[in-house]
Amino acid sequence: MRFNLITTTRPKLHAKKLKRFVAALGYDLPLFACLDLVAEMLGYRDYRELHACVGSAPPSPGDAFVDDATVTARRRQHIAVLVDAGLDAGHAAAAVDAIGPTDYGEAPPAEDADDGKMSAFEREWGLCGAQKSVIVEIRKARRSRPG
Repeated sequence: MRFNLITTTRPKLHAKKLKRFVAALGYDLPLFACLDLVAEMLGYRDYRELHACVGSAPPSPGDAFVDDATVTARRRQHIAVLVDAGLDAGHAAAAVDAIGPTDYGEAPPAEDADDGKMSAFEREWGLCGAQKSVIVEIRKARRSRPG
C-alpha cells in the first residue's frame, strides 16, 4: 500500500518527530534512517524512492478521509516497519501513534461536505472530483453510523 504525496515536507517532519520520539525511548537512530523508515511506512523502498515519486500520482487521502479498515491496515503496516527496524512492538505502536505518518488532517465538519467548497486538506492535496466524491461518501457513512 503506497501513500502518494505532492511534497516531501510532511515526511521530513515525521522523520524528525520519529527521531525525537525513539531517542526518548533509548533508541539511537540517525535522521537519514528515520527518513527511510517514514518512507517505508508510506510504502516506498527508501526516502530516495519517495522523493523521486513525489507528485507523480494524485495524493492519497489522509486517515480522516478513509474508512476504518484502511486506517487499521495503514497502522499495521507502519508498526511492522518499525518492528522490522528493531523497535519493540509496544514502542513501535506508540511511535506510530505519536507521529501519525498518514494522519493528514481532521475531516471537515459535515455541513462543509456538500457545499462545493474545498476544505483546507483538499486544497493542500489538490484532490480531484472523483477523489472528492469518495470522501463525501465516506463522510456520509461515518455520520450515519450509530455511536
